[in-house]
Amino acid sequence: MQKPTITDGYLFIKEGRITYAGPKTKLPKSCVVHDVKGKHIYPSFIDLYTSYGIEKAKASPRTDYPQYNSLKKGAYSWNQAIKPEVNGIETFKDNEKLAKEYRNNGFGTVLSHQQDGIARGTSVLANLGTDSQHENIVLEKAAAHYSFKKGVSRQAYPSSLMGCIALLKQTFLDADWYHKSNEDKHKNLSLEAFTLGPNHYLK
Repeated sequence: MQKPTITDGYLFIKEGRITYAGPKTKLPKSCVVHDVKGKHIYPSFIDLYTSYGIEKAKASPRTDYPQYNSLKKGAYSWNQAIKPEVNGIETFKDNEKLAKEYRNNGFGTVLSHQQDGIARGTSVLANLGTDSQHENIVLEKAAAHYSFKKGVSRQAYPSSLMGCIALLKQTFLDADWYHKSNEDKHKNLSLEAFTLGPNHYLK
């Protein structure tokens, strides 16, 4: 049964939780009032695992011989499956057609990241409304993401689940060394992103 629409009511929020939603009633003492006349408030799901609005990763050209080194130009990780420097916000674009499909299925917000690699970088938390992209973005670096699949990387290593786990573990050790003991401070943008990401594992 469809729930009734409250056209003139109150929504009380205390310490991040909704405590009341209904017709106008007595206001609590010391409350802060926000007039949202003309706006709509409705409950929705949050999808925490999407690639909505994110540019897809592109594979390196195929070669006739095994690829042992990274082909990514710059001061990045030696392995192309380790890419914590990738930030979803940098390629994020609204997609109204897809957003409408999400909304029709009850979703109002998505956590979106580039679903490629073992260390996948950060995600963007965005609303699926019809406002501008500037207004839809809630958090630009909401979480760090990981996987046991190396994605589009054509490097020979890793080639197994055990190898993926070993590579991720080694990256944690390398990042810890880089953060604490790198006296020469040679530049590694991947390890910097790994240590300074949204979770700050290695403080």
